[in-house]
Amino acid sequence: MKRPWIPLATKVLLGLFLNLAIVGATFTTVLVLQIRINPGWLLAGRAGERLRAVADMLAGDLGRMQPGDEAGVLERYHVAYDLDLMLLDPTGRIIAGGSNNIPAQVQQEIVRPRNGNGGPRENRPPEEPPASDAAPRPRPGPPRGGPRLGPIRHSVLRAGTPPAYWILIPLPPMRPGPALVLLVRAPSLWSGGFLLDVRPWILAGAGALVLSVLFWLPIVRGITRDIHRMASRTEDIAAGRFEARLVLTRNDELGRLSGAIDQMASRLAHHVAGQRRFLGDAAHELSSPLARMQAILAILESRPPTDHPAYLLDLQEELDEMASLVSELLSFSRALHGRDIRLEPLELRPLVERAWAREYQEGMTLLIDVPAGLHVLADAQLLQRGVANLLRNAVRYAGSAGPISATARLANQRAVLSISDLGPGVSPESLPRLFEPFFRPEDSRSREFGGAGLGLAIVKTCIDACRGTVTASNRNPAGFEVVIQIPAA
Repeated sequence: MKRPWIPLATKVLLGLFLNLAIVGATFTTVLVLQIRINPGWLLAGRAGERLRAVADMLAGDLGRMQPGDEAGVLERYHVAYDLDLMLLDPTGRIIAGGSNNIPAQVQQEIVRPRNGNGGPRENRPPEEPPASDAAPRPRPGPPRGGPRLGPIRHSVLRAGTPPAYWILIPLPPMRPGPALVLLVRAPSLWSGGFLLDVRPWILAGAGALVLSVLFWLPIVRGITRDIHRMASRTEDIAAGRFEARLVLTRNDELGRLSGAIDQMASRLAHHVAGQRRFLGDAAHELSSPLARMQAILAILESRPPTDHPAYLLDLQEELDEMASLVSELLSFSRALHGRDIRLEPLELRPLVERAWAREYQEGMTLLIDVPAGLHVLADAQLLQRGVANLLRNAVRYAGSAGPISATARLANQRAVLSISDLGPGVSPESLPRLFEPFFRPEDSRSREFGGAGLGLAIVKTCIDACRGTVTASNRNPAGFEVVIQIPAA
């Protein structure tokens, strides 16, 4: 089953929203746990102030009403604030509002004796009256009607089934007589917006979301725009269009990737152009001897047999030339598409001596200055073929001008092998193209001196396969030099 395509910008924004959701859920969980552990924490801030203000207004309204109208006042506040309100007298009895289904934990909190500071009253032995002539003052008896409430502060309890939040708020005196207590029942934290007002949190969350989107959207759009351009560029490369270039002024991984794409396109363009040129040159090189052979065969058909030997000799030369060209093409193909290349330690001096033994011609001299024991990491067959081709070129072009030199040294964990001669060299404009297939520095395409133009191309292919580099330059005042650098073993 093919997976659906989702734009990168959508994925990044979804990840951002998921992150914000996780942060919000974590904050909510911590808040709920804090409230469960210490419900009184709800009244530590603005919620307590709001409840106190509502209690003051309720006390003022009750003070202006006649006794017995408390239920109507509580009903109005219940409708206005969506809270269950109960009014208690100093004995803890419900005067108006609610019902008698008050949890036992809340009832205990209501009738719990308190001192003037809101704490439990201490049990002290009765004081003895002072010894005096005055008549003893009468000791006050217990309050009528049951235990009375002392001064209490705001308190919050979570009790009942289902659980609800119960809040005790002492009311200021409404009329002559004892102060009453307001009991508020909130089914949830969001009832009336007193305990937990979610609107500021919603607005803050929406603001954070909008700011996050405004902050991340330009970054995401910049990334996706550049990725889209690089994708379009690679599609052009796959279709064979190498001309356009990416111009991304970025100093990050995307900028590095765009530079690599441009470099790859340039190398592919050069490679494809070389392949096309190679095919054209190969066709030209093969068609020339074939045309000459066809001409000779036509002449043989029109001449008497007595004249055939001379033309047969010309035909043999053309066949030898064509066989040599095909052999060089095969060598180039094997070097270019070699299989099972084995890089192993090789001693360089014996390899140069074996290559010279293959290319030696009478009267030619090779000066070998290669340290004994200098080893390189290469494929023996490919490296020897490359060195032999260089020696063959030196013998062909400069063998009569003086000795040929082969020197080597070790530099930066690489063996540097130089093969030089005292010949005429090549023109400076030809140096960059010397290693191209079928390129010959001569103005004429004649093979009398230039051969097929594959020798140096084979050298470069062999050295590249051994993870080395090869360069060519003219010597001063005269001569030609090819330098091979290959990893040392």
